[in-house]
Amino acid sequence: MSTLKSLQQQIDDLKKQNERILSLLEKNNILKKESIITPIPIVATVPTTSSPSIQPALSISTEKKASNFEENIGIKWFSWIGIAALVIGVGFFIKYAIDNNLISYLARILIGGVFGVLLIIGGEYAARKEKYLRWGRGLTGGGLAIIYFIVYAAYHFVAYRNAIGISQGTDLALLGIVAAATVFFSLRDNSQIIAAEAFLLGFITALLGGDFQIATLLYSLILVSALIFVVAYKKWPLIGMGGLIGTYILYGMWQTNHGAENFWIALSFLSLYFLAHTIQTLLLASKEKNDSSTIEITNSIITVINAVCFFAFGFYLIRIHVPAADALFSVSLAVFYFFLSYISRVYHRRAVMDTSLYAGILFLTIAIPLQFDQPWITPAWSLLTLLFTMLGIRFRYHAYLYSSYFVGGITLLKTIFYDAWELHPLHFDAFMDSTRFFSFLFTTICFAIISFVAWKNKKISGYGISHAPLVYSVSASFLLCVTIFLEFIEYPHLITALWSLCAFILLCLFLNTPFRESKYQGITLSFIVAAKVIFFDGFIVTSGAYLLGMNWRVFAFASGIALFYCASSYLYAQRGKGTEKDTNSLIEIYSILGTVASVLLILLELKNYWISFGWGALGLFLLLVGFYQGRRQLRYQGIVLLGFTIFKVFLYDTREFSTLYRTISFMLLGGILLGTSFLYSKYKDKLKEIL
Repeated sequence: MSTLKSLQQQIDDLKKQNERILSLLEKNNILKKESIITPIPIVATVPTTSSPSIQPALSISTEKKASNFEENIGIKWFSWIGIAALVIGVGFFIKYAIDNNLISYLARILIGGVFGVLLIIGGEYAARKEKYLRWGRGLTGGGLAIIYFIVYAAYHFVAYRNAIGISQGTDLALLGIVAAATVFFSLRDNSQIIAAEAFLLGFITALLGGDFQIATLLYSLILVSALIFVVAYKKWPLIGMGGLIGTYILYGMWQTNHGAENFWIALSFLSLYFLAHTIQTLLLASKEKNDSSTIEITNSIITVINAVCFFAFGFYLIRIHVPAADALFSVSLAVFYFFLSYISRVYHRRAVMDTSLYAGILFLTIAIPLQFDQPWITPAWSLLTLLFTMLGIRFRYHAYLYSSYFVGGITLLKTIFYDAWELHPLHFDAFMDSTRFFSFLFTTICFAIISFVAWKNKKISGYGISHAPLVYSVSASFLLCVTIFLEFIEYPHLITALWSLCAFILLCLFLNTPFRESKYQGITLSFIVAAKVIFFDGFIVTSGAYLLGMNWRVFAFASGIALFYCASSYLYAQRGKGTEKDTNSLIEIYSILGTVASVLLILLELKNYWISFGWGALGLFLLLVGFYQGRRQLRYQGIVLLGFTIFKVFLYDTREFSTLYRTISFMLLGGILLGTSFLYSKYKDKLKEIL
C-alpha cells in the first residue's frame, strides 16, 4: 500500500514539472497555447534521473535567429537601400529637368517637396502597424532627406537661387525647420537613425554652403545645441561624436577662409563650441564608480577629441595674433580641465573625472616648453613627474601615477634624444654653462627620489605604484651611466672607473637593503664594464698618459679588476644572509672576470719572461686567497693559470727567448711552483676539511 502511495506521489510531481515546462515555453513565445493539444502523457513507471531533452528548444532558438537575420535584411536593409535609391532618383530627376528645361525651377522644388512630404505621410501611416514599423520609419527618414536636399538646392544651386530669389537666411531657416522636424521624429520614435540623418544632413548643408559667413556659424551653433539636447536626453554618444567632428570640420573651413582676420569672433565661436560639447560630456556621463560601458568609453573619446581640437584651433589663432600668450593659453586650458575633473568628482562622474585630469596634465606639460628655454624644460618636467608621483601616493589615485609615467617618459626621451646633442657639455672653465650635465644630473636625482618614495609606499596596491620603483630606478641608473659616458667620452679610462663604482654601489644596495630593484641593474652594468675592459680598453685606450702613477690602460683595467674581485669577495662574505640563491653563481662569475682581465692586462703591459712571472704570481695569489677563504673556485683558477704558465715556459719561452731569458723564466717558474707545493703541504689538513 505504501508503495502505491509513493508511486502516485512521484507521478503527481512529474505532472507539476511538465506543467511548469509548458508554462515557461508559452511565456517565451516558443510554443503557443493553440499548438498544445494535450499534455504530455505520464505513464506509471519508475522515474529516471535523466533530464528532459532541450534539443527542440535549441532548434527553435536557431530558427528564431535565422528568422531575425532574414527579417533585418528584408525589412531594414532593403528599406534603407530603397530610400537611398529614391533620394538619388529625385536628384537625377532634378538634373534631368534642368538639362531639358521641362518645368520651371519653382515647380521642380515644389514637386520634390511634395514627394518628400508624401513619403513622410506614408511612413507615418505604415508605422502605426507593428509589423510595418521599421519599414514606415525608413520611409519617414527618406522623406526628410529628400526635403532637406530640395531646400538646400533652392539656394545653393545658382540657377535655382536666381530664379526663385530665395535668400541665404531664409534657406538656413528652412533647413533648421527640417532639422527640427527630424529631431522631433527621432525623439518620438526613439530612432537613432533618423537623428543621425538629421544632424548629418544639417552639417553637410552648412559645409556645402561655400560662403562660410557668420550666419553659417550661428546656424551650426543652433544645430549643436539641438544635438546636445538629443544626445543627452536619449544617451546616444555615437551621434554626439559625429556632431563633434562635424562641428570642428565646419569651424575649420570657416577659420581657413575668415578666421585669421577675425580673431575675437573666431575665438568666441570656438569657445562656445568647446563649452557646448563639454556640457554634452557631463550630461552623458554616468554616476557609476566603475562604469566601463560603451557610453562612458565613447564619452571619454569625445572629451579627448574636443580638447585636442579646441587646443589646435585656439593655439593657431594665438600664435598668429598674440604669440606671447601661447603658454598662458595652455595653462588656462589645464586649469579648466583640473576644475572640470574636480566638478566631475563632486558629482560622481568618474570617467569624465579621469579623462579631464589627464587632459589637464597634458596641457600643463605642453605649457612648460612654451614658457621656458630649452635648458630648463627637462628639469621642469622632472619636477612635474615627481609632483604627480607624490600626489598619486598622497591621494592614492591611479591617474596621477599614470600621468607621472607619461611625463617621466617624455622627460627621458627628451633628455636622451635632444639634451644629449643640443645642450652644452661639461666644462670646468665654464661650469655654470654646462647645461647638458645639469639637465642629466637633475633628471637622474628626481628619478632616484621617485624610485625611493615609490619603494617606501610599494605596499599600496591597485594605484599603479607597484612597478614605479623598478621603472624609475632603472631610468635613473641609465641616465647616470649615459651622463658619465657623454661627459667623459674623451677619457675612456675614467668611464670604466666610474661605471665600476656605480655597479659596485648598486650591488651593495641589493645586498644591504630591501631595495631589490638594484640587483639586475648592478649585474647588467658590471657585465657592460667587463665587455668594455676586455674588448675596448685593452686595444683602444692608450698607454702613453698617466693617472695616479698608472698609464690610462692600466688605470682602466685596474678599475674593472677591482670591481670584479671586490664584488666577488663581498658577495662571498654576504652569502650567509639569505642571498645564496641570488649570489652563488655571481661569486664565481665575478672572480673569473677578474682573473681574465688580470691575465689580459699582464699580457698587454709586460714583455718577455715577465709575462710568465706575472701569470705565475697571479696564479699563486689566487691559490693563497682560495686557501685563506676556503674558496675552491679561486684555487681552480690558480691551478689553471699555473698550467698556462708551465705551458708557456716549456713550449714558448725555450724557443723564442735567449739563454738568459730562458734561465730567468725557468727559475721564476720553479720558485712559483715550489711555493705552490709548499702551500698545499701546509694547508693539506684544512684542505681536507673544506673539500
